Amino acid sequence: MSAARFIKISDFCQTGSGTTPSRQKEARYYGGKIPWVKSGELREGEITVTEETVTEEALKETSLKLVPSGALLVAMYGATVGRVGRLGIEATTNQAVCHVVPDPALADERYMFHALCAKASELVAKGVGGAQPNISQGTIKDTQIYLPPLGEQQRIAAILDQADELRRKRQRAIDRLNQLGQAIFHEMFGDPQLGYDNVRLEDVASQIDYGLTASAKEDGDGPKFLRITDIQDGKVDWATVPLCDATTKQIADNELHVGDIVFARTGATTGKSFLIESCPDKAVFASYLIRVRPSKAVRPEYLFGFFQTTLYWNQIQSMAQGAAQPGVNSTKLKELVLPLPPIELQKKFCDAYREIKNQLVPMYDELAAYGRLFSSLQHRAFQGEL
Repeated sequence: MSAARFIKISDFCQTGSGTTPSRQKEARYYGGKIPWVKSGELREGEITVTEETVTEEALKETSLKLVPSGALLVAMYGATVGRVGRLGIEATTNQAVCHVVPDPALADERYMFHALCAKASELVAKGVGGAQPNISQGTIKDTQIYLPPLGEQQRIAAILDQADELRRKRQRAIDRLNQLGQAIFHEMFGDPQLGYDNVRLEDVASQIDYGLTASAKEDGDGPKFLRITDIQDGKVDWATVPLCDATTKQIADNELHVGDIVFARTGATTGKSFLIESCPDKAVFASYLIRVRPSKAVRPEYLFGFFQTTLYWNQIQSMAQGAAQPGVNSTKLKELVLPLPPIELQKKFCDAYREIKNQLVPMYDELAAYGRLFSSLQHRAFQGEL
């Protein structure tokens, strides 16, 4: 192969998928020494440890296949559909994962990892189904990849690796600062021997309610209102949406105020929260979120700090109901138990919280800039322009 060209994955890679051994034979099939990857574990990184393992009996008696280290994995359905992982170990997978093993004479593993990550949105767009479309192994096999000579692939992969590492380093620094806030909260309020009164969330909240259920139009002449569309890792995305069947009263009832806390009540982000420290006019929140408006008995920053603690997460996990993606409701949420220290101590925590927040703001800006740089390089790489 002397020149770059677009080639179907099936022309230079082996593909396949796994299975889920019968849970009715739990003792025979699970808990062995063979790693077993589920689609939810694909997060654009290297996989060296799995949540579950299977036995030799499962490998022999089911359609499980051992996938070699270095193989690329693509989630075909579920909450992580389209997401990619790279095996750093020999492992098996469930049926929701397609494994892609490139011919080493034609394709570099790292290059293919980046190529598949770049193709994620294209793959999802070709899926079938509702909110979480399914993509087939056939769709993945038919996907065309820009494939220059091997040495050129390795050069491109090295550039993308460096750009990606910039993003990851900044994210790790952000994670450490967030963990510092949690540690300060625990140090100040987490010891039961400190003797603070325990209260239920409904005792220190003036409102606990769901968001707006009005549907949106693709276009329209009416005013456009803002609503929260996603909560991830301490930041929030806003989208301008024309709401075709929302009344003035609905909008007023759902309008967010500074100091409100919203969190996802269902889906992959269940329990993730965000403190509203600034928001546009007429900002409303979506129906899959719950809004908690603190009363005067509790500072918003203190309550938000509690929502990051292990005590909170343990309670949320025990309350969550459902199958693949458990959710919580406002009735259950009202029963959350939290310590209530004097307001002066809450204010001290707020001061520490603001100091951490001041350091986080520029770091989030840098993370976004690194993300734009990576996306630009990625786009150029797989159009033959890098």
